[in-house]
Amino acid sequence: MRADTLGRQVDAASRLGVSVSMLGDLERGAGGSQLDLTLQVLADLGLDVVLVPRDAARSLRATPNSATPPPSDA
Repeated sequence: MRADTLGRQVDAASRLGVSVSMLGDLERGAGGSQLDLTLQVLADLGLDVVLVPRDAARSLRATPNSATPPPSDA
């Protein structure tokens, strides 16, 4: 998608104000990317990040307000 929108990686990184290595890491899904830079790159690609409330019944974390899963038959 970046190649279609912003061209070569080196040109895109310069335009976005990030390093080529940071952009490459982001594209490869490498961990440790900074959220502000990631959001900037996504915005320049015409993409939005949408946050929605988490379904407590499907959450991996136990919270006081989360639904209790039914007991297993095991």
